[in-house]
Amino acid sequence: MRTSGLTAADVQAEFDRGDFLRTHILRPTWHFVAAEDIRWILQLTAPRVQKLNQTIYRQHGLDPATLDRGLAVIVEELEGGRHRTRAELARGAWPSEAWSARASGWPTSS
Repeated sequence: MRTSGLTAADVQAEFDRGDFLRTHILRPTWHFVAAEDIRWILQLTAPRVQKLNQTIYRQHGLDPATLDRGLAVIVEELEGGRHRTRAELARGAWPSEAWSARASGWPTSS
């Protein structure tokens, strides 16, 4: 997206409204994507990303059932337009006793 004539506050307001998203599309580089384009872009790029992620999934013991559980938690936690940080999503995925062990090795930024 290219634009002109907007202030930083205008851009922040659009981001806060969800007009555009910050996401990883093909690699661990942040991209800004128009909200209306995210579905088709992810459908296009997901097969390649999933293939590249298989090694990481195996290294961390993330089998298909675990990945499905994670997706279910994300969908549930974001239902109704709610916003969650990465840490909040993780807390929804594991019981509290497992949370502290998992979270201790994770970055705190979201």
